[in-house]
Amino acid sequence: MANTRRILAESLKNLLKRKPLEKITVTQLVDDCNINRQTFYYHFHDIYELLEYMFFVELDKIFENPIEYDNNFVYKWEKVYYTILQSVLNEKRMIISISQSIGRSKLDEILYNVFYRIILRFIRDESEGINICEEEKNFIANFYKYAFVGITLDWVDSFMKVNPEIIVFRVSRLIGGDLRTALHKNH
Repeated sequence: MANTRRILAESLKNLLKRKPLEKITVTQLVDDCNINRQTFYYHFHDIYELLEYMFFVELDKIFENPIEYDNNFVYKWEKVYYTILQSVLNEKRMIISISQSIGRSKLDEILYNVFYRIILRFIRDESEGINICEEEKNFIANFYKYAFVGITLDWVDSFMKVNPEIIVFRVSRLIGGDLRTALHKNH
């Protein structure tokens, strides 16, 4: 089952390299994967749900390998955010096409879900040994997701002219280790 979902996600990614999202149909996807339409709808409600899943697959690839620190980054989140921005930059044409193809509210919704998952993962790591309830963790994750999505979308809207390392540096200058501080303040 997960394999079919990943195959569909890879197919969507490949099709997005050739055409805008609004020109991709479920028929094209299932033909490309050699599956039937019912199989697609068994796994996904629509192409937007598949698009969100595709982003999650790409995100999982980032987390598959241990995140190693280097001299450029102090916090683990910096390295992850840099890797995400670099991945977006590597797929610049596809990302801009997606951004221009779907409504801003739909793209916001997808990215909020993606960034929420990332941030909640860091919150769970950072909150080891801190007595903090899930409701507070969720609140903190929601706060940070809005900031990261907003900054990322502004960067995409400006056609990614600024180097990802500079974006990460600017964000880090503002929030640095505040995630851990926020956890301590809210327990």
